[in-house]
Order: sequence, then C-alpha cells, then structure tokens
Amino acid sequence: MEAVNILASSPDSLPEFKAQLTQCFPAFLIEHNASGDLIIEAATGHVYINQPDSEVDIEAAQLIYATLSNPIIYHVPYRGLGLLKQALTCIGNRDKLLIDNNFGTLLRGHEFVKKLVNQPNWKWCE
Repeated sequence: MEAVNILASSPDSLPEFKAQLTQCFPAFLIEHNASGDLIIEAATGHVYINQPDSEVDIEAAQLIYATLSNPIIYHVPYRGLGLLKQALTCIGNRDKLLIDNNFGTLLRGHEFVKKLVNQPNWKWCE
C-alpha cells in the first residue's frame, strides 16, 4: 500500500482532521479504529491516518524545522489516489503542515494543495 506523510505541530491533530473531513465528506464513513487510526472509507478506496514512531528525514530536516518546531509525523497509507487527493485538499491547506508524498516532494500544506488544485492530473509517483 502506498503512503504519504503529513507533518504537523500538534500531537492532537487527529480529532481536528476528523472534524474537517466530516465536513468535507458527510457521506463517507470517517471513524477511528481500535488502534486509534483515523479511517476514511469510500467506494473509490480508503485512507488511513495514524501516528507511528517516525524519525525526521535528515535531507528534509531544514524545511521541516523551519516550519515546525516539534514535528509530529502522521503516516497516511491509502488505496485510491483520487480519494487521497480529496482528503489532502480538505485537511492540508495550511502553513503549519508539511506534506511529503514519498516521491521527492515535500511542501508546506497550502503549497501542496495549490499544486493539487492547479494540476489535477499530477501523477506524483512517476
């Protein structure tokens, strides 16, 4: 399963993400599982948001620490790129988040969302 990472400044971002996603996708099932992962289920795929023990990538450290003083890394495995892009557009449009697509793109949340909106056919895995 492919995944992206969301880097935030708060360890309490999952409830905030859930509130935003519930507003953006009222027809989708958005819930926490027994492990505390946030799950978005749709006919087109699923997205999980969880907080594993992760280390900050040394190459990306300069941008990360310039944006977030104490980064919390949320791992986001997904099936269905379209659903993931919708979810990131909903929760990612802010300065104090970073989004790492695991294919060489690490941007501030609002910059990542702007790229998604301006380039709807962006295939970041190629």
